[in-house]
Amino acid sequence: AIAVLAQKAATSTGAPNALELTLSAIAAALASFAVAYSPGAKARLHAQLASDFRKVWVDCAGAGEEWEMSHCNNFEAKALQAEVGEPPALGALVVQCENEIAMAEGQPERIRLLRPHQRLLRHFWNFDTTRCKYIDPSDAAKLRPRAPPHATEGHAGG
Repeated sequence: AIAVLAQKAATSTGAPNALELTLSAIAAALASFAVAYSPGAKARLHAQLASDFRKVWVDCAGAGEEWEMSHCNNFEAKALQAEVGEPPALGALVVQCENEIAMAEGQPERIRLLRPHQRLLRHFWNFDTTRCKYIDPSDAAKLRPRAPPHATEGHAGG
């Protein structure tokens, strides 16, 4: 798209109109995104990873309900083997998910704080979150759900 625009600008046929510029810019942006993030390749990798973990699941189900330590070690080895080609987890996204689980379980003291740029780019960039601080205890106390009022207050029996 950029080459076509450059060729039109170099020739004497006239400058491209606004629609051509807009469409070319959109095409260039989409192509850049596809090259940089390669969503198709990531989707294939994700599908392969899901398939590998389903195979481990089949092995777990086939082993029955009584597992010996050798079974557990074998399952762990297979799970680790499935993760070999997996890209690193998106650290800030993992922290956000853990924070949401902590809130759902009523344990706000487990919340770790993300910086604004980490929250903004958590779906696209792998941030090192090992230094994320936990929420201040006084702030965690404010996030705790309040107990509902007792059902017997102010109600007549019937």
